[in-house]
Formats: sequence, C-alpha cells, structure tokens
Amino acid sequence: MALPKGMRYLAGATVCILLYLFVQILHAPNSETPIEIPSKLPTNKFGDWDHDPQLDPSGEPPEPLRRIDGDNYAPDNPSSARINATILSLVRNEELNDMLQSMRDLERTWNHKFNYPWTFFNDKPFTEEFKKATRAATNAEVRYELVPAEHWDIPSWINMDLYRESVSLLTSLEVQYMEKQSYHQMCRWNSGMFSEHPALKDIQYYWRVEPNVHFFCDIDYDVFAWMQDHNKTYGFNINIYDNADSVATLWPETKKFIEDNPGYVHPNNAREWLEDDQRRPENNQKAHGYSTCHFWSNFEIGDLSFWRSKKYRDYFDHLDRAGGFFYERWGDAPVHSVALGLFEDKNKIHWFRDIGYQHIPFFNCPNNPKCSGCVKGRFTDGEKWLNREDSDEDTDLYVGNKKPPKDPKSPNLIQLNAHHIPIQPPTYSNIMTFTILTDTTIRTLLHTLTPTTARTLASILSHALSQYTLSQESIYQPHRTSIVRPNGQVSLFMPATTPTSVGVKIVGVAPSTPAPASAGAEGGGKGTPQPGLRSVLTICDERGQAVGVLNAAELTAFRTALGSMLLLLHRKRVGNVLVFGAGKQAEWHVRLAILLRPDGVKKVTFVNRSRRRAAELVARLKAEGVGGGGVDMVVFEDGEEGLKELVQGTDVLFCTTPSTEPLFPAEWVMEKEMRGKGKYVAAIGSYRLDMREIDPRLLEAVVNSSGPFSGKVHQEWVVVDSVKGCMDEAGELVAAGLKPEHMVEVGRMDELREEKSVQQWLEEGFVVYKSVGVGIMDIAIGRALMELAMEKGVGMHLEDF
Repeated sequence: MALPKGMRYLAGATVCILLYLFVQILHAPNSETPIEIPSKLPTNKFGDWDHDPQLDPSGEPPEPLRRIDGDNYAPDNPSSARINATILSLVRNEELNDMLQSMRDLERTWNHKFNYPWTFFNDKPFTEEFKKATRAATNAEVRYELVPAEHWDIPSWINMDLYRESVSLLTSLEVQYMEKQSYHQMCRWNSGMFSEHPALKDIQYYWRVEPNVHFFCDIDYDVFAWMQDHNKTYGFNINIYDNADSVATLWPETKKFIEDNPGYVHPNNAREWLEDDQRRPENNQKAHGYSTCHFWSNFEIGDLSFWRSKKYRDYFDHLDRAGGFFYERWGDAPVHSVALGLFEDKNKIHWFRDIGYQHIPFFNCPNNPKCSGCVKGRFTDGEKWLNREDSDEDTDLYVGNKKPPKDPKSPNLIQLNAHHIPIQPPTYSNIMTFTILTDTTIRTLLHTLTPTTARTLASILSHALSQYTLSQESIYQPHRTSIVRPNGQVSLFMPATTPTSVGVKIVGVAPSTPAPASAGAEGGGKGTPQPGLRSVLTICDERGQAVGVLNAAELTAFRTALGSMLLLLHRKRVGNVLVFGAGKQAEWHVRLAILLRPDGVKKVTFVNRSRRRAAELVARLKAEGVGGGGVDMVVFEDGEEGLKELVQGTDVLFCTTPSTEPLFPAEWVMEKEMRGKGKYVAAIGSYRLDMREIDPRLLEAVVNSSGPFSGKVHQEWVVVDSVKGCMDEAGELVAAGLKPEHMVEVGRMDELREEKSVQQWLEEGFVVYKSVGVGIMDIAIGRALMELAMEKGVGMHLEDF
C-alpha cells in the first residue's frame, strides 16, 4: 500500500537530517587543525585572514572561546581570569574627547565585561583633566606613562638637511602627513619603540586603540585569552594599500636585511602576498617589488613577544639606521605587516572580522546580528573627497593611497580594500523582543544615567548624525507631515529610516475642551486647553517587523539636548551657563551639561517669564542632587542691564523657548569689548518661520568673514542638525538671509575638526548651533534606550508580538 504523501515527505526529510548529522560527525571541526594554504591567487592562500566577512554572519573565531562565568572578570576579583594584557594608546592631552569616544565604545561593546587595564602613552605629561576623565570612563585600572626622550626624539644619525629636502619632495607628491615631524616620530615609536617601554616589560598581549574610533559589535569572549589559547601572534581588522611614494625604499632595504639574515624568514611566510603584482601593479613597481598592502595598524591585537624577538629587533634596527622613517614616511602599518609576512608563521595571523570597527574614513562592518550602527558591506564613510572622480586616476589620492583603476569585470567590488571585499545584500538581524517603554520607565532610565552611559548615548547620536550627513542617509528620510482636523486636533508625523531601522514619531496636540453652553453665554465660549504635547515613537527593524513602542515625551527633550552636547563636549570654558526657558528642554540641557562636563560647569542661571516655574525647576534639580552641590543654580531676577551683563559674561547659552522675538539683542555680544570672547550658543526652541530666539543680525555677523567675530579663531558657519530642515523651519536663519553654504551639519564636524583651525574654533570661538530636530535622532536614541532597558530588566517585553 502506498504511503500518504505527507508520510513520504517526512521520511525523506528524516533521511536528509540523518545524512547531514553523519557527515558532520565525520568532519567535526577542530580549531587546532592547521589551515590548508592554497597556492594561487585569488583563493584564500593567506591562512585564516583573507576571508570575506560578509560570507560568515557571525565572524567569530573558532572555539574554544572564554566567556564570562560569574564574577571571574570582576575588577575587584583577586583571582581574576584576566591574562597578562592591556589596552594601550599613544594619545595627546588635547585628544581627550576623541579618546573618551573610543573608550566609551570599547567599554560598551567589550571591556565592561572583562575589565582589562588601559595604558596611555604621551611624550608630554598627562594633565589632571585627562586622568580624571579617562578614569571615569572605565571600571578598570588606568595607567599613564611618559614616552622617554630617547624613544621619541629624532635619532642623531638622521641628516636633517636631507630630511627637510625629502619632506619638500614627498609633500609635492601629495604624501599625506609628510610635513608633520611628530607623525614621523609616532610611526617610528609605534614600529619599534613602544614594545621596549618599561611599563610594558611584564605585559604579553596588547590591544591598540586610537582616539576617535568606533566599535559596533557586542564581543562576549576574551580576545586576549583567545590569542593565547590558539597561539596567535597578531590580529587585525582592516587592510589597505599604502601610498607607494611613502615606502619606495622599504622593500629594497628589507631585501638587503633578509639576504644577510636568511634564517629569520619563516618557512610558512606570506612573502607572495607582500610581493603581489597582480592587484596593484603600479604600486608594486613604484615600491620596487612591494605590493604596499598592509594591516591597518590603528587596530591591532598582538603578542609583544614577537616585537621583542631578536629577529624583529634586528630588523627594526636595520630600518631605523636606514632612515626611512624620516627620509620617507615609513609607517608602523607597513613595517609591522612586512615583518609579520616574512618572519612569522602566517597561520598565527588572525582577522578579527567579527569586531565591527571604524577609523575615519574606513570601517569593517560584518553581517553579524550582534552589530549595529554601521552599514554592512560598505568600506568607506562616503565623504565626497573620498569618492571624487578624476580623469587621471593615477593622481587621485585615497587617504595617502593611489586609487586603483576601475575593473569592469568586478562592478560590485569595493576596489579600495586590499582584498576586494564584495558588497553583499545585508542579512537580517534576529527579530528583537518587542519592547514597550512608558514615559515613567524612560524618565527613570534617563535620570539614573552615569556619565559613561551618557557619553555612550552621545556617541550613538553623533554616529547617527554623521551617517545622515556623510553616508547620504538624508536622501532616505521622508518628509514630515502635519494634519489639522476640523475640531482643531493637530497631528505631526515624523518618519525616518536608517540601514537597520524604520520608525515614525507621532506628536499630538489636542484641541481645547469645549466650553459648557452656559459658559459660552457668560464667559465668551472659551474652552480649556489640554496640557502639553503627547508623542509616541514606533520602531521597526529593516524588514518592517515592529520591535518597540516608546512614549516619546521625555525622549524628545533628551535627544534634542544631547544634540546640543555634541559641541559642548569640545568647549574649553563651560563654567557659566545661561538658560532661557524652564521647560523639559531647559531641564535636559542642564542635566546633560552637568553630567557630561562635571569638571567644568560651576553656575547655571535660568531666565524665564515665569520665575515661579524656573524656581520650581531649580528646586527639583537640587532635590535630586543634580550637580552634587558643586553647581550653583539660580533664577535671574534683575532688570535689563543685569541681563546684559549676564549674557556678556556667560560661556554657554542654551535657548529653549518657542519665542517669536529675539531673547537678547545682537549688540550685547557684538560690542567692541566683547569681540574675541568666544561663546557657545545652542538654540533649539524655535521651530517655525515666525519664531526666532536669536537676533538675525547676530547670525549675519557670525557668517560674515569681515564681521565683528572674524579672526584667527573663527569659522563663518552656523552649525545645524539639518541644512534642509533649518532652511524650511528655522525662522531666525531664514530672516538672516543665510544660505546653505553658511551652514555646516553637525554630522560633518568629526571630519572637519581634523583641521587644527576648526578644532580651535570649536574649543574657543563663537559657535552657534541650531537644531529643528531630525527623525533619525529619535530612532538612534530610541533603539539605544530599548537596549538599555533590556540590560536593566525594565519595561515590558513581548517575545511573540
């Protein structure tokens, strides 16, 4: 008798499963088995580090992986499972904010679980401000070390006349950073001196972390322990091509060395990779046989034993005597890469492709459900200067790298990566638990933020705004819509999209309550207005699967104030803060300013039409311990002259009112004696064309190259969250006649402040920031709060929504 069709299907499926299990048993993976090395390009002949991260959704290295077990990595555990390792960084005092950005990201994604110590190096003593802020960013031990002069100074055998001639020549060839002496010193120190520092004498493993980098993925295993358990020497994240002009004699000098020391070359080396002439033949020719491909060493996890070995010390000394660190621009990236490729077993080099990472302008973003905040498959941030097209591609610089010719056979390849990572459609993340956060829950989360968590949220918002500006996310943002019903009900719809989320915030303004008939006869028929606004944020994943609903009242005020903080973090003087307004926006500007700059804010003065309301806000903030008693919070009660003196003497002005008249006249800050006195002005209260908190004449002066603010510490810009949004809605900017070229989006500031003059302006100049709100701000902070709520076990969570 024939079996029913369903039974036949079930039997067939059972056979398939049994066959699959049988094959898996026969071929069980063994992480200790050596990797086979094919012999020809373009196969994965380089061990485990020439794989495409897009083809492996998890990207995690093979087992065993040591994970947290109870309190085995607690900072105060005397028998901690931590091995002999440190996170290290060469950093200047003035790079504090950038360093805190990197610390926040790595602590959030990895080190808050494992508590490995941080070791900072500087050729100048660290300031107390630097020490205090970095200690506050981690629960782990922090160490501060001075680079010895003999490790940093230009060696005595360098011919300075030849050095200066070389700088002139290679600068004319557009070799990046050639003219910066400290850059040459840094490259030499990172190449061979750092491992000799006495502070690292007893350390075996290190993770190098640069200022102003981003980490995107939750890493829940001990990377140092994995290196040790699997006998790895070096781990990298990104590899790129160098400018061949900067390393023209590196390979000839290397060949001289290995001719004299053939025994140092490892039999299982990667010399074929170093000498590859197929992918970039023009680079190989200019660099006299070196492909110029290298591990981008601003991310590296390594075993210091290799850099201390006799073979490497002899090699470094040979290069050091040759002078290429100064006569050319030999970087630690090519020097480390060449040494590893020749003197180490290539199976001991590992690609940490599961660690999402960005160092402007490149990033590694794996298809991993544990990653968020980066665009999967994209290799660059998309700045215009990186993507410019030139008829002469041989002279088109790409961060010091010659741009490769387009390959018509590979239209979907990111050709600027040394290993041509293909762009794949993103794989979808696992469906998140559906989360509901009430206003009370969100308020509790936000009111209990630590400085470290607040800075993490600032970093998340900064990255979202950078994507909005630099990755052309603005073109994927739908227009806002408002609907007015016949009964006076107003509904505002603010949709937004990101590579990983779709969301919409709905704001409701209820009509007045109708008056009773009798009241209409006696009192003019006026109804009772409903208190405040109501708003809700709905967030979906990239498929449209709903993942959360959040009451957006507190969230909106918080994310707007957090946007103002992105520039406040750079200011040198924030002691005196003046706030116009006493509502939610005013409250959150003050809370965050004190939380993020606890070392700087000394006094906060509120100016508000209702002094009673301002006094109530001050009393509430004091009762909650905001400022810890070290910040003087007062309500302004004097007349106009007193207000003028207050405005002129303040360091920071927060304008948080929907005013239709300027809050103070432009002349107060444009008088002759006030010129040169920098201030930070953040205006977020006005959102219609008939509103203006700032005097338009002040904005005209700010963007005037010959106006009262012109000088060496000035840029003719108003910083905005969205140029288009402000052109459509910011009344004071439109009244001042500002054009798009007078505005720069805050999402571009990380790129622009690479210029010293821009950084100095952000720190000391007269800076105006105007915000009307961008929908991606809601999504970015909303997603972050959902994750924070899950971590703290608050809110409502549904598994089967």
